[in-house]
Amino acid sequence: MFTHSTAVALAIDGDAFPASIEDLASVPMPGPTRTFVPVPHHRLAAVVKEKAAGMGFVLISEGYALAEKGQVMFGVLSINQEVVPGANLAIGMRSSYNKRFRASIGAGTRVAACSSLAFSAELQLERKHTTRIEADLPVLVTAALLGALKQVEPMRLAIAAMRSRSLTDEAACSAIIDATRKELVVSSLVRRVADLWYSTHPSIGSNLWGLERAFTRAGAERARVVGFGPMYRLAYGVRPFLLRRFGLNA
Repeated sequence: MFTHSTAVALAIDGDAFPASIEDLASVPMPGPTRTFVPVPHHRLAAVVKEKAAGMGFVLISEGYALAEKGQVMFGVLSINQEVVPGANLAIGMRSSYNKRFRASIGAGTRVAACSSLAFSAELQLERKHTTRIEADLPVLVTAALLGALKQVEPMRLAIAAMRSRSLTDEAACSAIIDATRKELVVSSLVRRVADLWYSTHPSIGSNLWGLERAFTRAGAERARVVGFGPMYRLAYGVRPFLLRRFGLNA
C-alpha cells in the first residue's frame, strides 16, 4: 500500500502469495553449510517486531509474502512513529533460502518490498547468510530504525513547505504533464492524477502537498494491478521532482 505522501508497499504478483507468520514458519529450511547459514523466515519477522517493540514502537500493521515456492520472503510493517497525520515510518524486510538475496532490513517513510525483486527504503542494510547472522539481526534492525528516525524532522519540514506552497490548477496540470516527460508517470495515469488533484481541494487545499498526494494515490491504485516495480520511479522520484520544479529544497 501507499499512505499519503509516503510510499509503503508490499506488492504481490507473479507466483508470489500473501503469507501469515504461520506460513513463513511452515516453509522447509535448507540445512546450513560452511558458507551459507539461512535465517528462518519467521525468525527474521520476529526479530524485527521484537526489536521495534523494545525501542518503544507499537506495530500498526504487518504484511508478508512468499515467492519462488517459499524460497523468498518479503515483509512490510508500519509502526506508530508518525511523520505527519496519517503517515508513519515503516520497516521492510527481504530474505531467501535459495541464496538469491541477503537478509535485508529497510526503514523509512518510503519502503517497498515486491515479489518482482524490488526492495527499497531510505535506509537499507544487508547481512550475508553466514555464521552468527541471527545474533547480528537485532543490530541491523536497530541501526535501520535509528537512521530512519533521523529523517522524521526533515520529512516534516519538507511537507510543511509543500503545504505552504499554493498552486493554480494550470501549474499543477503543467507539472503532471512534465512528470510524464521525465518518465516518472506513464501517460495512461495522467487523467487519474489530474482527477485526484481536483478532488484534494476540499480537504487539503490547492497546494504542492495535495499534488504529491494525487501522484502517490494514483501510483497506489496502479500498483495493485501491475505490482510495485513499474511504480518505483513514481514512488521515489515524485517528491524530489516537485520540490525542484517549484523552487523548494529537495
